[in-house]
Amino acid sequence: MTLEANLDAGALAARGPITEGTAAECAIFDAEGSLIAGESASRTSATESDGAPFAAESTLQAAGWAARAPWRLRCVRTNTPAAALLDPLASRYRLTLILNLVVMGLALLLGSFAIQQARRRESLEARAQEEMRVRELERQLFHAERLSTVGRLAAGIAHEINNPLEGMSNYLGLAREAIARGDSAAAEKRLEGVREGLERAAGIVQQVLAHADPATTPRSRIELNPLLAQSVAFVRTRKEFEKIRLDLDLAEEPATVRGNPTTLGQLFLNLILNACEAQPRGGEVVIRSRPDGGRIVVEIADRGPGIPPEDLPRIFEPFFSTKQSTGLGLSICWSIVQSHEGVILVAPRSGGGAVFRIDFPVGGAADA
Repeated sequence: MTLEANLDAGALAARGPITEGTAAECAIFDAEGSLIAGESASRTSATESDGAPFAAESTLQAAGWAARAPWRLRCVRTNTPAAALLDPLASRYRLTLILNLVVMGLALLLGSFAIQQARRRESLEARAQEEMRVRELERQLFHAERLSTVGRLAAGIAHEINNPLEGMSNYLGLAREAIARGDSAAAEKRLEGVREGLERAAGIVQQVLAHADPATTPRSRIELNPLLAQSVAFVRTRKEFEKIRLDLDLAEEPATVRGNPTTLGQLFLNLILNACEAQPRGGEVVIRSRPDGGRIVVEIADRGPGIPPEDLPRIFEPFFSTKQSTGLGLSICWSIVQSHEGVILVAPRSGGGAVFRIDFPVGGAADA
């Protein structure tokens, strides 16, 4: 596009010289970029208007002028007052937008953190409730195992209690006949037999009650051999074990330990009953005691199927069982041995079966 303009030299000259610092919205520059004429603006050279928001220029052919051709006509449209007011507003809007985005990001971050914490709290509460439920279940199972032990003991003793009761009945009948004959000496003798039967039955009942409440018996200096013999006597009263031979091989010297006779009796009874139950068709159980340095060793050996090698490391774990039981019997035995500062181990028996070995430290003086 070619723009032709006829300029009046006199009119241009009449405007007077353009001083530096004045502005021009439309200005004419010579070939060297010097300002020749223009309207009021703030430009002193052609290059200074390059950064204007709206600008246009064209080349002019000038003849008969002192200024070197070609000239350049440049028109610049500056910001209007409204546009000038919009700049700070736009800047503030951008700042507000950035701040809003930052706040929204923080809100999302905090919201995500709050949700995560809420889920974690719910998980901890659920875990705590589950642990409480498991502890309550364990307490009930331990209580049931204790009752089961007492039940097995009571079932074994029932036969032994029945014997003195039958004897007492016979003695009372004989005493009645002696009184009817006027034989007071014979009647007194028969009544003495009734008294002995009552004492025997009372002693058996006291032993059962002691097993039912071990906490009532304090620790003291006790002999293990009588406890072992007593436990064997209890098991021998069970008819289902009449095909099992129970052999006692007890040390001649006293096997003295410091402990609770009731819980130790429960320990020996559980192990002997387990050994008998492992051979329901008959067999043998050997119960030994012997000193070993500064400790007392008790061994209970059976001729059952034994314990698989892979089960040996877990045999004393709570709830671990290979015979569809609660799995607490051997765990309770382990706890009783630990409370007496002893050690319990199990190993295969030569010729078949298993051997439970328990060793205790030699006991000191009785509790005060």
